[in-house]
Amino acid sequence: MKINIKNKKIVLYVAIILLFVAIVTIIILNTKNKNQYLSEPVPQKALSTSTKSVSIKDLAKWVDNEKNFLWEVKDDIQLEKVKQISEENGLKLIRSDESRVYHWLKNPKQIVYNISANILTVTGSDLLSVTDLTEVNSQTFNELFKKYFGLDFSFEVFKQEQRDTGETVYYAKRYIDEDSMIEIGSYMNQTDYIAVKGGKIVYAKLLLAEFLNTDKIVPLISRAQLDEFVNQTDYPKDFYPKMDVFNGDPVFEAIEYIDSEYKKLLNSINNCQTEDIQVVYLYKNMSQKYLTPVYKLNVLCSAEYKEKKYTIPGIMYLNAISPELISTEK
Repeated sequence: MKINIKNKKIVLYVAIILLFVAIVTIIILNTKNKNQYLSEPVPQKALSTSTKSVSIKDLAKWVDNEKNFLWEVKDDIQLEKVKQISEENGLKLIRSDESRVYHWLKNPKQIVYNISANILTVTGSDLLSVTDLTEVNSQTFNELFKKYFGLDFSFEVFKQEQRDTGETVYYAKRYIDEDSMIEIGSYMNQTDYIAVKGGKIVYAKLLLAEFLNTDKIVPLISRAQLDEFVNQTDYPKDFYPKMDVFNGDPVFEAIEYIDSEYKKLLNSINNCQTEDIQVVYLYKNMSQKYLTPVYKLNVLCSAEYKEKKYTIPGIMYLNAISPELISTEK
C-alpha cells in the first residue's frame, strides 16, 4: 500500500512539472508571437512624396498578403576591402570624405566608394574578375561578392543590354529573402550591374549594404486604404518616368538639354493608370535605417508639351504599410 501511495506521489509531481513546463512554453510562444508584429512606428526614409496622381481602380489582381518582414540596415561597410582592391591595382586615393565618399584613381581606372549609400562604382578592366564570364548569371554576381567582400547574396539577372561601345551590361536585383527583391530607384531599378567586354569586367556598380531581419511582421495596407490615401499630398510616394520612350522624337531631342523646357515636360506628367502591382523592398541609403515593404506599380501616365499629347510609362513606389506604423521627416 505504501508503495502505491509513493508511486502516486511521483506521478503527481511529474504531472505538475509537465503542466508547469507547458504553461511556461505557451506564455513564451504567445509573447514571441505578439512581438512578431510591428506595433511601433518606424521611419519611412526610402520614399519622399510626389504630386503625380495615380489610379489603382483598374488593377485586375491585387498582391498576395503574405508575411512581409521589417529589415534593419546594418552599419557595416567594406572600406578596408575596397582599399585593398585599390592598393593591389596601384590606384591612389585622391579624395577622402570619411562619412561620405572615397575616390581612388589611376587613369583610366578608378574606384569610387560612396559610404553614405554603401555603393561601390568600379571603372577599368581587370579591377574585378571572376572565374568565368562566358555566361553571366546570378552565380556570377554571387561569386563576385564572395571573392572580394565575403558576402553571400542571391541575385536575379533580369536584363542584359548591348552597348554601342562593345560591352554588354548585365543588370541584377538582390534577393532579401527567398521570395522578395530589393530595388533602387535607378535606371533599371537594379541593385547591381556589371559590364563585360572581351571576357573582362570593364565597369561595375555594386550595392554592399547588408540587412538584418528584425523578425517583425509588417501588415500591408489594404487596397481600399491605399485607394483612400494614395493621392494625398503627404503620402510617401516616388515616381520614376521612363523618358527613353522619347528617343528619336525631334521635339524631345531639341529640349533634352534645355533644363527649363525639359522640366515643363516632366511637370506635365500626371494621371497615371496602374498596369500591375507587386511588393518589393526599396533601398535609398544607409540613413534610412530600415527596409520596409513598398508597393511597386508599373504605370502609364499622360503628358503634354507644346499642345502635343504623350503617353509615358514609369515606375511608382508607394508606402505599403499603415500610416500609423510609419514616421516621416517633415
